[in-house]
Amino acid sequence: MDHLDTTKRIRVLAMDGSTVVLEAVCTFLRTKSVVVAHVVRDGAELMERAQILRPDLVLLDISRADMDAPERVVQLRSLLPDARIVAFSVYELLMTRIMFLQAGADSVIQGEQLPERVLAEIRKLFPDK
Repeated sequence: MDHLDTTKRIRVLAMDGSTVVLEAVCTFLRTKSVVVAHVVRDGAELMERAQILRPDLVLLDISRADMDAPERVVQLRSLLPDARIVAFSVYELLMTRIMFLQAGADSVIQGEQLPERVLAEIRKLFPDK
């Protein structure tokens, strides 16, 4: 089954680090019945929208993450304790992975085939949806 259960759609807030990569991931997710509620461009907007939208999942494209990106994960975890946080990047950097996991991300996905890998991770994090 390709689609997630459409009766229990996952609301996603996404932060853009690399427009092309995030656009590809969001387009793919929309074809799989995942609701991408909003895409933000920076950390301040991320926090503002997170408070308003209360998403189930926050997707952080960390391909060009600024230095305060791990701190944003800490803030998100405090603001949305029940939300899942997934960081992803086309680059595979061990230290980046460690920083985001220590900050409270549920998952860090790095490397190729990001749209499919992000969807697989969503299915793991939301098995009932």
